[in-house]
Amino acid sequence: MTETALRCLLLGSLSLAAALLAVAVLRTPLRRLAGAETQYQLWLLPPAVLLATLLAALQPAAPLEPWQLLLREPGEMLRAPFAALQVTDVTWGKRDLPSVWLTSALAVWLTGAGGLGVAMALQKRVAGPALVGVWRPQLCLPSDFRRRFPAAERRLILQHERVHAERGDTRWLLLAAVLLCLQWFNPLAWWSYRRLHADMELACDAVVLRRNPGQLAAYRRALLRAQPDVAALLPGLVTPWFTHPLIERIAMLPRHTTRRPWVGAALVLLASSLAYAAQPSGLGAEAPPPTPGYSKLRMDLQVSVNGHALEPALLLDTFGSSTRQQFDFGAGEGLELHAQGRPHRDPAIAQGEEVLMLSFVLIDSRTRERLGQPRLATKDGVPARIEFGQQGQRVIRIDVLPRVVSTRLHDGQGARHELLRDIEAGRAPANFFKR
Repeated sequence: MTETALRCLLLGSLSLAAALLAVAVLRTPLRRLAGAETQYQLWLLPPAVLLATLLAALQPAAPLEPWQLLLREPGEMLRAPFAALQVTDVTWGKRDLPSVWLTSALAVWLTGAGGLGVAMALQKRVAGPALVGVWRPQLCLPSDFRRRFPAAERRLILQHERVHAERGDTRWLLLAAVLLCLQWFNPLAWWSYRRLHADMELACDAVVLRRNPGQLAAYRRALLRAQPDVAALLPGLVTPWFTHPLIERIAMLPRHTTRRPWVGAALVLLASSLAYAAQPSGLGAEAPPPTPGYSKLRMDLQVSVNGHALEPALLLDTFGSSTRQQFDFGAGEGLELHAQGRPHRDPAIAQGEEVLMLSFVLIDSRTRERLGQPRLATKDGVPARIEFGQQGQRVIRIDVLPRVVSTRLHDGQGARHELLRDIEAGRAPANFFKR
């Protein structure tokens, strides 16, 4: 679970960075071509691309058909290192170091995201005129609002804030703040958070000027009368009076008349579709193969402790899924074994062969301590063995025969019960290690 979360974080960060770079390159030309409202609409692209990327990556992996793992020579061992892998000098109870690093990395990310979120939530200074609040926005005006602004300028300011409310801009700012917290380590996210505010105000200016032709001079005077007195931007706070450099904003006002919203929508749709199509699936659960059968991995197991063979077990589940089996040593002690397998096509290991990589997690049933996480590679239908432990102490030996089988049921437990019935009826081979 930790590894999947970090892979999603890395994949999401890369796709979001690419989308933010695209926005940085396109925003100015798009404003000149289609107007400030389309430029603001372009900011939908990063969250849309991020969502499309994660949805594509979390799609179930393509099902594996039995013919993909058929042996060229069914009785032949792959190679000695894979057929009988010996793990020595391993202390009983040693923790898995990579898992510690993964957990630490995830903890650092969550700490940074949570810390930034708390810091942004604690900022409460608000400078009016401003629209404050996410779900029920309220208008915040300075105490000298009527004295500082003439009636015509007050009307324009109130219209500006009404446009923010109509578009739900405070909610979009909240989404931007959440993405910034999740991407607190990304400099592009910090730059984009500031530019989003600026483009939001320019788009609002465009709407107000389009609804009030001939009021450009009065609108400029209103901007000049309102001086910025807050240095930080807050999520859930929309105000036109300090989110953009004043001189730049006034200079851009006359160019806000163009309006082609379909251009931004087309760009967002195109980018999202490309992001979805470009992502390989595989982070999600294993998808069921098409009827009439489902490919499953059967593992016939024999576990021995210090040379004493325990009761054999038979496991059956979908590729990549973990199956749990309990083994009792007696005297209140036991071993909980989690096993999973998947095809392994690393050229350095497989060398052109179809290899099954089997992974085990061993947990002490009494103390719940993880004892180790051995792995081995073999071929479909080829027995293999792994010994785990240290001489003079408890040594665990795992003999396994993996087989790729086709079942009538997709559910792992249901397919296992079906297999056991077939074994009793003589329609399927019995446990390879049956006493």
